[in-house]
Amino acid sequence: MFSSVLDIIWTFIQLIFNLVLLLIPVGAFFYLIFRSLFKKRPMAVLYMKNAPSGVFHSKVRGVSHKNSDGTSRQKIIKNHCKYAQRVFFKREPDNPVDKNAVAIFIEHRGKRMQIGYVSEDLAEEIGEHIDQKPLAAYISKVTGGEDGQRNVGVNFFVNKNEDVKV
Repeated sequence: MFSSVLDIIWTFIQLIFNLVLLLIPVGAFFYLIFRSLFKKRPMAVLYMKNAPSGVFHSKVRGVSHKNSDGTSRQKIIKNHCKYAQRVFFKREPDNPVDKNAVAIFIEHRGKRMQIGYVSEDLAEEIGEHIDQKPLAAYISKVTGGEDGQRNVGVNFFVNKNEDVKV
């Protein structure tokens, strides 16, 4: 009788262990789905590491500099940049620093405001692409600005496969 009780307990422990092993990945999957639904995050951001061809992310460069009209990119980012907000690209072939420079803008109340540049290593590729058609690009994260950090930054993702209306 004693061994049959131990067998029942052992079987019960194995059952619980197997259920836990099954529920952890299922729970993680539902967590990602529900998180994306409630925070209204584009699914592309959640799966960036396993992103399909043509989807990539990068940081906006030059966010601590002022624009040519004297406006502060930091103020624009702090006051107007939001998660999943569309960003726009514009080539600057006359840029004295980089002939392939691509400026990044956001739109607020019908006005486009520059927040920085595409990194030098991506500028040529993005520039060639936007010469053909506009790119779908969105803010994936506004970084910094808390815990004593003075500056803010912006990360964005691009989906070359998405058709965009200008």
